[in-house]
Amino acid sequence: MSLSDVFSIIAIVVSLATLFFTTYEQYWKRPVLSLVLGDSLSLSYGPNYGGITLWACVVLANQGAEDAVILGMDGTLTKADGGWRSELTWLGFGKYQDQASPGKPFQPFFAFVDWAEALISSSRKASANWIAFTGPAPSKLTPGSYSLQLNVITGGKRHRGPQAPGGRTRGSTACSWTGSFEITGDGIGHLEEHCVGMADGMAPDTYTVHLAGETARLPLAGPTAAFGVAPGE
Repeated sequence: MSLSDVFSIIAIVVSLATLFFTTYEQYWKRPVLSLVLGDSLSLSYGPNYGGITLWACVVLANQGAEDAVILGMDGTLTKADGGWRSELTWLGFGKYQDQASPGKPFQPFFAFVDWAEALISSSRKASANWIAFTGPAPSKLTPGSYSLQLNVITGGKRHRGPQAPGGRTRGSTACSWTGSFEITGDGIGHLEEHCVGMADGMAPDTYTVHLAGETARLPLAGPTAAFGVAPGE
């Protein structure tokens, strides 16, 4: 076999490998998800301190060639000393809307727009949603450092987990995000005075905390949104 034959064979092998890799990346690669949170999240209590609600700007990116079906998001909120813990699940979606009259300057209003059922994470794309998470409050929050972990649950058939609340089979955890935030003494006072849900479940205001997380965050503005309340109001 001559040297030119060797080079020809190498070229063919490289071409076939390149073709296979390109085809895999474009058509066969399974969903590869990553979860990113914005700079801040907003806290409020339920009526009579019976629960906790968090609003966060959640960015999902899918680097795979297939769309991913997001069946749910859950997580935990834990105080650093272990004295307070809440199991969270997603509740619904929010959105900034313009409440100004036609021809008037933009007047943003944050509103609850839909219950959380499922999401589609399109291939090769990222999407951002304001998502409310809720969980029980074993007691009132106290000043200190808190750890937040959120998980994205997909409908993958492999490695299916235990039964979820309500008897449904829990899907696979596709990706997670872990971060932390601080609540000050003044913040606790604001929460208890202004951020407790009324009889209809709505909280008059929220308390905004700034996140520090393990995942690099995109430059997105964070709200001070409560369930049904305009952020920052």
